[in-house]
Amino acid sequence: MPPKAKDKEPPAEPPVNLEELQLHIAQLGDEIATVKENIETRAKDYADSLSTFDVPWPLTSVAHGAGVLFSGSLDNRVLGVDVKAHTDRFEVVAAAPVFCIALLPEAGVLCAGTDCGNIECWNSLNCEPVGELAGHTARVSCLRRPETEQHLWSSSHDGTIRQWDMRELKCVRTFKVCDFQVSSFVLESGTIYAGAWDATVRAIDASTGECTAFFRGHEHIVHALTADKRGQNIYSASGDHKVIQWSVDPSQGFDRTPKARFNGHIDAVLCLHILVLEDFVAAVCGEQAAAAEGDASVRGDTMTVQEMELLRDPCMPAVVLITGSDDRRHALAIENE
Repeated sequence: MPPKAKDKEPPAEPPVNLEELQLHIAQLGDEIATVKENIETRAKDYADSLSTFDVPWPLTSVAHGAGVLFSGSLDNRVLGVDVKAHTDRFEVVAAAPVFCIALLPEAGVLCAGTDCGNIECWNSLNCEPVGELAGHTARVSCLRRPETEQHLWSSSHDGTIRQWDMRELKCVRTFKVCDFQVSSFVLESGTIYAGAWDATVRAIDASTGECTAFFRGHEHIVHALTADKRGQNIYSASGDHKVIQWSVDPSQGFDRTPKARFNGHIDAVLCLHILVLEDFVAAVCGEQAAAAEGDASVRGDTMTVQEMELLRDPCMPAVVLITGSDDRRHALAIENE
């Protein structure tokens, strides 16, 4: 008979390093505490908000006018909600996902730039379609209507910016910006400043269509642009987590370098807005401030008279730059000039 096989001994258990185990448990505890703190912070932010509006799909753009907050969404819809009563006032469905909207209050028209390249237009009061602007061959990324003219302007991922006659509903001018996607633009003193996916900003003369300046300083897609009301600076937000301030002084030549950089975000900066404190105080205070001199119990919206006077202090910043980012944070940068 063959010899009986011996039973195999079970493999030895790996040694346990108690110090490493305790360290790992402590790290997990810190991560849990951080997540809990973030949840509580977001819940507090939600509770402290003046108003909240729940929507089922990610929003891409908002516009406000006549007491209605309009929003465009990736589900092709544009919704309008009464900001005081929180009741539905407007709802339409576009032919493709909506990436930007613009309200033309004088004409009573709401325009939506879509992923297919068309700009769809509706009556902002009764939701009836009033026409369509066709010409772009790729996503419409930004819509703007200067206060001094009746035209609508649009940028697109087809690398162009178009000017539209809203009475005839037709394109009157096309500006070829570059071979890259144009993500945002601003109009300032006869010049178009266009941000693109090649991480640059270009200045285009609106009368000749020629590129007059090239702004280089970002390391990722330029997502948004804005300009100050004095016409001295523009600001660009980018996927490199930064906001850059640029001078638009034409004496600085063709190739431009940053005037200032604003750091702090840890993810892409998607939008930015300039708040001029003088205008903000006037809008918030209104006539209440004059009627409530010396009375701290009377408030203009949410500010006391003392707080209003503090904002009027000449030592306070003239401009506040507000940014929004994928890191779920808002940042404030101040400029005193």
